[in-house]
Formats: sequence, C-alpha cells, structure tokens
Amino acid sequence: MKYAFIDYENIHSLDNLNLHLYERIFLFLGANQPTIQLSEKFNDELNFTLITIKNIAKNNLDFHIAYYLGKMDMQTDKNIEFCVKIGRAVQQECRDRS
Repeated sequence: MKYAFIDYENIHSLDNLNLHLYERIFLFLGANQPTIQLSEKFNDELNFTLITIKNIAKNNLDFHIAYYLGKMDMQTDKNIEFCVKIGRAVQQECRDRS
C-alpha cells in the first residue's frame, strides 16, 4: 500500500502521476493555487486529502508536508509506503517504513 504526498505548488498538474497507484493522496496547495488541473479520467475512486496553505512564506508548503509525513508516520501501519512528489520534474522518492 502507498500514500502520495504531492507538492502541487511546484508540480502545477496532476496529469501523468499514476494516481491510481495510491491508497491515499495528500495534495498540498499553496495560497496562489486557486484551481487544480486534472485532465486524466479515472475508472477507480481516488482518496484525496486536500491541504490548503493560506499563508505565503518561503518553504511553507515544504514544512507542512514534513509535518504531515511525521503525523502519518505515527498514525499509520509501518507497511504503508510513503511517496513524496515534488518539483517541476516530478521528482519522486518512496520510502518503505517497516
């Protein structure tokens, strides 16, 4: 099982992220992202948690992602893999937590 933590402020689109691979998706939006771009069609249900950060500050979204990673690490089964998607090149890092 995998959870995705997505920095939408830097990615700007959810296209081609293979969202169907994740049990839960935490989408972090900055104060300057009024809309979400999603043009792919999905046959399966997606489980999104939308976290909107209202204040503008340097690295604000990064700090919120780090907080949620720590919070979810404490609350979820250690067999759940966390995948963090950041940056315009859609850098991804997945970690097995067991």
